[in-house]
Amino acid sequence: MEVEVKLRLPDSHAHQKLLSQKLFQENLFFDGRRSELATASAALRLRFYNQDRRCVLSLKSKPSISGGVSRVEEVEHPLDPLLGRACIADPTQLARLTRRNGVMERMEELGLGRVGLVCIGGFKNVRNVHEWKGLRVKVDETLYEFGTCYEVECESERPIEAKGLIEELLRSNGIEYSYSNGNRFAIFMSGKLPVMFVYCQALSYYDLCPELSKNNVLTEEMKEDFELYSQGFTAYGALIPCRMRNREMEER
Repeated sequence: MEVEVKLRLPDSHAHQKLLSQKLFQENLFFDGRRSELATASAALRLRFYNQDRRCVLSLKSKPSISGGVSRVEEVEHPLDPLLGRACIADPTQLARLTRRNGVMERMEELGLGRVGLVCIGGFKNVRNVHEWKGLRVKVDETLYEFGTCYEVECESERPIEAKGLIEELLRSNGIEYSYSNGNRFAIFMSGKLPVMFVYCQALSYYDLCPELSKNNVLTEEMKEDFELYSQGFTAYGALIPCRMRNREMEER
């Protein structure tokens, strides 16, 4: 069970105040053509570190997030980066991995072992890691095709205590934040930034281009975003966009 504190940062200025050891991550995901994994609230991911120096296959399932604390069942297995790239090009190779691979064993247990997998894309992440008061604090800048998000993460066996320490650190340094209400995979599948970031992005545009506010262009865009997020989606959700994404791949 992975338990993490997750706090969102509003913009790049808040992010820059918290920076140290830097990791470059590329995250690519797989699902069935009928969104079988997303429907089962599961996410199968290949993560490459620092330009293929390391690769890890992971399966996350049964996620929940509340009050800035995320809980999810996770199984990981290291892969040779060359094999990982081969699986991206030909996802059927994942099914051929040895049964000693805990990730694929867990897929079988969830009834997902026979799903025909396709790569559904992903996103990149720049992670700065800090050792602070016995905690390993991760400050992330996540790069989607549709925008950038910022977040603080900290895995801990005492998440409430860790969250309190991190919140005090942020407040004492004048850094705004909010509790994350979804994970990065859910944001990726929705194709939209969370409302907090849409709002901050709009404020930035108004500051730079005040004439835009006169015709309400950004206001209308923000209304659409609020309507989308008010509908809600599961922690690994946005199932309708997910199905649409896979349907587009089938049509190609």
